[in-house]
Amino acid sequence: MIFISKISLHAPNVTKCDSERVRSSICDRAASTVEKPRQIVMQCTNASSAEAAVLIPKYTATQRTIECKRKRAEVPLPVPGSLADITIPDNLAVTSRNDNFVLWDSGDDDAHRMFVFKTDRNLELLEEHADWFMDRTFKIAPELFVQVFTVHALIDNRTEPLVYALTTSKVEADYVRLLQKVAELRPTL
Repeated sequence: MIFISKISLHAPNVTKCDSERVRSSICDRAASTVEKPRQIVMQCTNASSAEAAVLIPKYTATQRTIECKRKRAEVPLPVPGSLADITIPDNLAVTSRNDNFVLWDSGDDDAHRMFVFKTDRNLELLEEHADWFMDRTFKIAPELFVQVFTVHALIDNRTEPLVYALTTSKVEADYVRLLQKVAELRPTL
């Protein structure tokens, strides 16, 4: 017995192909970059048609897909064995708006190595607001560091974290050194 299946002769659906191309590029970028999910979606959907955009899953579903792809891809950043081994990749030294984020690295030869992070806008906000608060937390500090130290300013009755530091100790001398370095690099503070 011979069975003949139905053969369909029609043009491919260009809109569906375009949406599949976008989905595929989102998955590829998720596995190969450290961009934020929203950046990935924006980059991948820029060239797609409005008709194809309707077929692309909602942002929250796409965000979950990106997170799953990253977990499966297992592309971790290298774990340094010592403070001297730490280097901040160029793509992580700037914000998504290409603002310099690393204010200061005390150097790989420093026994009490510390990193200070900020944006220029955050330093401007510190200049504009006189009420500052400092805080430190220990549980979220990355391996090899003891704490995350933050400088906040009171802005519109809310405290906003504006400067972040990774430190290797809890001694007062390091806090003084850190704040002196911020003031040295931004003398108008």
